[in-house]
Amino acid sequence: MPMGATNAPKHFHATMGTILKDLPFAEHLRFYQDDIFIAADNRQELNYRYNRTKQYLTTYGFKVNPKKSQIQCTNILGYELSNHSLTIPTKKWQTIQYLIDTNMHTNITRAAQILQYYKHALTTAQQRIVTKLLQQKDLTYHKAVTT
Repeated sequence: MPMGATNAPKHFHATMGTILKDLPFAEHLRFYQDDIFIAADNRQELNYRYNRTKQYLTTYGFKVNPKKSQIQCTNILGYELSNHSLTIPTKKWQTIQYLIDTNMHTNITRAAQILQYYKHALTTAQQRIVTKLLQQKDLTYHKAVTT
């Protein structure tokens, strides 16, 4: 399928599901397009599953880029995995906080857009901040329109 085809991501995701479901540890795999997350209880099991998955994909004609392939990483699709939960990485949260602190409508809007991506991983405290942020965005927009 050519790059940029409208249905390419959906097709690729379906293909990965069809192929990966046959691995004996398929219930420990999660994937999103070309990102694959492999879970294991220990390093030895992880190494085995990682190498077996790479070998299996190669058998089906996929190429695994060793520069982009990682083992024991804690960042997954922009989330930070820690203590069995997904959170916003510290650096990303600092960027969001900076955008909010500028008190500029465009920056607050950008922060809200970034937070929209992370909405499922927010802690209760972060959710309160998002609520305040959205209220501040509306207030700032209202001031800009009325002045």
